[in-house]
Amino acid sequence: MNITRRSRRWLISSGVIVLFLIGGHQAQRMRFEGADAGIASVTGRNLPANVQAKSHAGEINDNLLHTTHYWLVHGPIESLRELAPAPYFVRSDEDAGFKLKSISEAIPLDAEMKMLEGYEGSYDGGRDRWLMILETGDQAIYAW
Repeated sequence: MNITRRSRRWLISSGVIVLFLIGGHQAQRMRFEGADAGIASVTGRNLPANVQAKSHAGEINDNLLHTTHYWLVHGPIESLRELAPAPYFVRSDEDAGFKLKSISEAIPLDAEMKMLEGYEGSYDGGRDRWLMILETGDQAIYAW
């Protein structure tokens, strides 16, 4: 079997691309398997003390492949509130309530579950991050 120089370059290039894609997929998958379910790598902040991430979901929500990430977190209500620090986040029950309804496909919740408190904001001055503390008071949806 005689492989030309051009064919050999094409095979090597294709192999490198495939390895790169597989490595990127594995890195992305591992990113959300840690104890914080990827919160630190996405938001740049660690979870507050006594708060645990129970699950993660994401959905692509625009034409530029931007992914919004959702975490179901558990902990004392005082610790959950630390996920939405003032002055970056403000209380926004009505808007957060609409957001909670819109994410029902991404994070499966009990149909009876209602929101206790809602916060909206961002560290860059936007209003596109959400904390929705659920009526039990010990769990919340964190959307980034």
